[in-house]
Amino acid sequence: MSAASVPPGPKFLVPGQYYLPLACNPAGFLTKLAHEYGDMVMLRWLGMPIYMLNHPHFVHTVLAARQDNFTDGPAVRRVQRIFGSRQYADAGRAALKKWRLVPPVFHTYRLESYADGMVGYTALCAAAWEEGQTVDIVEVMRRLTLTIVGMALFEVYEEKDALMLGQTVSELWTTGSRRPIRQIGERFEAFLALRASFEAGASQPAGSAPTEDNSAPDGASALYLAGHEIVSPALAWTWQLLAQHPQVEAKLHAELDAVLANRLPGAGDLERLPYTRQVFAEALRLYPPVWVMARQSVNDDVLGGFVIPGGAVVLLSQWVMHRDARYYPDPLRFDPNRWLPEAAAARPSDAYFPFGSCQSFSTSERFAWMEGVLILATLAQRWRLRAVSTPAAKPQLAQTFRPPRLMMRVERRMANGV
Repeated sequence: MSAASVPPGPKFLVPGQYYLPLACNPAGFLTKLAHEYGDMVMLRWLGMPIYMLNHPHFVHTVLAARQDNFTDGPAVRRVQRIFGSRQYADAGRAALKKWRLVPPVFHTYRLESYADGMVGYTALCAAAWEEGQTVDIVEVMRRLTLTIVGMALFEVYEEKDALMLGQTVSELWTTGSRRPIRQIGERFEAFLALRASFEAGASQPAGSAPTEDNSAPDGASALYLAGHEIVSPALAWTWQLLAQHPQVEAKLHAELDAVLANRLPGAGDLERLPYTRQVFAEALRLYPPVWVMARQSVNDDVLGGFVIPGGAVVLLSQWVMHRDARYYPDPLRFDPNRWLPEAAAARPSDAYFPFGSCQSFSTSERFAWMEGVLILATLAQRWRLRAVSTPAAKPQLAQTFRPPRLMMRVERRMANGV
């Protein structure tokens, strides 16, 4: 590989040079690299070449056009740990293969049938709120989306059962210890023995041999990631942003009042609530829960005139791309009008990938959009939320970027602004 094939990047690396900025502000560190070096940056970490890609064309190439050459190689897990986010455990992925998780949710034509369950459970939770009550909106959204995902994956509709099953998938998917996996699996199997009928929507009866259909665990994993790990923090950020931008909140309320007129929303209202979707989309832009992704090249590849050797790691950062002024003027401003059809059409579509994929019509992503919009519409129709204290500005790095504990006061509102 000639010197001309190496993209720009930091030339000198002293011990610990990257440790402090990565530990203190990893998203800011990647943003600084993009501003200083452009659309492709090359650096080394412990001798490992890392290529940071900051252009929609590169995003499309890695995630779609040549995705077979950019995979979750062994070096990816090391890089994920460097940037503070846990890589999903291989043991958890393997454990999920033991169970048949193919209820009708994975068939596109059945997606809309889950709307009533989402709205009904959200309305039930909101009915328990009282005027002036203080809630931790981060925890409320966590439990709400986890329960909805549990309902979708297993077709159970008792809150305690759905929450337990959603939590089980969460633990299976994130734990790296075999002993907890065995314990979780035993609890899971005991529950399925009592509720064998959850398999009614699948072709394989409960208690039979593990399925060989890899789409089952992959589908369950994608739904869990999109419907809980992404939607949950995105909704928490949305409530914070609405409280800070009363004009946007007022426009949202006006749309809900005009379209719904005191009734609960349904799947048929999704197309009739464009501003509600725009609000959710803008929150996902500003605070993408999946904020950085890593892939490893299988063979040599050429992007933007530079050679990426086989075995190298490439980084794609939603945080950096979603705040790039070339595609989002005044990028730190919360502006749902960026998602008006004409504004969105003027941008490269791959400048926005909050769900970590260029496949915007995947079942799991459609489920997540429906869930986010319907939860937002159901709650905002009857309530507004106000921060009790000034929230910390810095997101927390857990499995995803999420706001810190955020206490908000609920205030009742009725349709037509009453």
